[in-house]
Amino acid sequence: MERRRAERTSPELSIAELGLGKRMEKLLTEANLSKVGDVLGLLEEKGDDGFTDIKGLGLKALADLKKSLRARGYTLPGDELPAKAQEAA
Repeated sequence: MERRRAERTSPELSIAELGLGKRMEKLLTEANLSKVGDVLGLLEEKGDDGFTDIKGLGLKALADLKKSLRARGYTLPGDELPAKAQEAA
């Protein structure tokens, strides 16, 4: 079970696996963001502005992306860790 969760939240996961739609996938790929780790790195480094600076992507697309990542179990930069995770840290 833990292995399956690790696979679901791998930074190596292709953005195509998130089901974001062809248009968003194309725009992200053109911006050299082909894996979830690339997207998380951009959000960590530049925040929301780094994403919305990509031509053709705005706040709605950013919200959809974050929603999809959280639904798969990713913790995004700026998100608070769940209480159990904070206790273990």
